Amino acid sequence: MAQIRCSHCGQTYELTPEQVPQYAGQTITCTNCKQPFTVPADQGAGGAGAGTYAAAGSAAQPTAYPQQQQQYQPPPGTPPYPGAGGAAAVGYGGYQPAQGQGANGLAVASLVLGIIGIFVPILPGIVAIILGIVALNKTRDPRVGGRGLAIAGISVGAISMIISVGCMASILLPSLGRARETANRVKCNSNMRQIGLALLLYGNDNRGVYPPDFPPLLLTQDITSEVFVCPSSNDTKAPGATAQEQAPNLHKHCSYVYLPGGTTSSSAEAVLAYEPMSNHDGDGANFLFGDGHVAWESKQTAAAMIKSLEAGQNPPTTR
Repeated sequence: MAQIRCSHCGQTYELTPEQVPQYAGQTITCTNCKQPFTVPADQGAGGAGAGTYAAAGSAAQPTAYPQQQQQYQPPPGTPPYPGAGGAAAVGYGGYQPAQGQGANGLAVASLVLGIIGIFVPILPGIVAIILGIVALNKTRDPRVGGRGLAIAGISVGAISMIISVGCMASILLPSLGRARETANRVKCNSNMRQIGLALLLYGNDNRGVYPPDFPPLLLTQDITSEVFVCPSSNDTKAPGATAQEQAPNLHKHCSYVYLPGGTTSSSAEAVLAYEPMSNHDGDGANFLFGDGHVAWESKQTAAAMIKSLEAGQNPPTTR
């Protein structure tokens, strides 16, 4: 074993033969006096560098030095290790100071995009969630920080998605509802046209007289029970697999009001059937006229016509 000695305070350190070449010519810092000194390039006790190297077991003369502030010291004789950049720092051999956590840019980007997603729908929120998950996985490495930012980015991104979907739903649902109602009105118009054609064919087979109710049409004409149901209402088609089974229950599963007494000679303005106002939430109703045409009437006009028909006036007035 060889020893190196601080040229300032005389503190000695033991080195193995393998460590001597490693520290030869290095500038290191003494753990005792905190002063740097250079280890001579020559090795061995008693040589030219004997003032610094000493054989193990030789008596080292104590050197007086000013009282130092008490600090942590490694065990006596622990060799120093060379520091970064040539200046040596004294400590345990091979030990490296703990490095600080690196910045996690993905976590920051996730949080920023999550905030943007509150104002810009869908895409920023999705990207924020993806980046947040990736950043969160990176924080498994203890050298990478930003775990809290990643979690915040994922949370804000998810919230922005919920807000975006809610806003879009509030905008789109009314439009979809209006489009569906428009389609239902067209479907009702088609249903009543088919009923008008069935009435005409029935009248041609019965000396121009229309049936007293709708069930005879189901039994004698090429028409199904679905035709008597408005898609905007809560009505369902009459139960049964055949027209004979459905006809007795048709009056309970019909969305339209039939006005008996009509003939093939009825005036074009006379109403043969109409919808109750409840079919389309009171916005209006379809009317089947004597010449077979069907017309949609707006709320006020439809209400006035139905009131006139209920009073026994047909053709009805619109006031």
